Amino acid sequence: MGFLASVLGRVKRVFVGAEPDFSTELEDLPPTPPEPEPVGPPAYVAPAEPIFDEENIRAVQVVEVLKQCYDPEIPASVFDLGLIYRIDADAGEVRIRMTFTSRSCPAAQQIPDDIRAKVQSQMNLAPEGVTIDVVFEPPWSPSMINAEARELLGIG
Repeated sequence: MGFLASVLGRVKRVFVGAEPDFSTELEDLPPTPPEPEPVGPPAYVAPAEPIFDEENIRAVQVVEVLKQCYDPEIPASVFDLGLIYRIDADAGEVRIRMTFTSRSCPAAQQIPDDIRAKVQSQMNLAPEGVTIDVVFEPPWSPSMINAEARELLGIG
């Protein structure tokens, strides 16, 4: 026979006489699930479609400019972080489709402004010649970081 008692704020079961055998009750419990394997950084996942046309010299030049644009909180370029989803470029216009590491990115205004200024300046474009579309689909994930930035950031 047993009863519950509070000892120093904890409830304890107190038994009088022999302690009961709880083994029959334990048989009805489901088995303990195995420990999950440790999770490392996600592997790089290449975009489903090309980000830019590698045959388009202007688009290749835009990529070089984007590699000079950084998220102020992360020491890797916006291109290497996988924030750039699409680049379309011709002689007088550049259109960039991009995202942020999160919807609440504190540099949400600063990053596009920096990209716009550098692309406009280095590509000799008029202000209306650079369009930046910020999108959140597909959502960014660390798996979008390329190998160069992974090495720089120490995430394999």
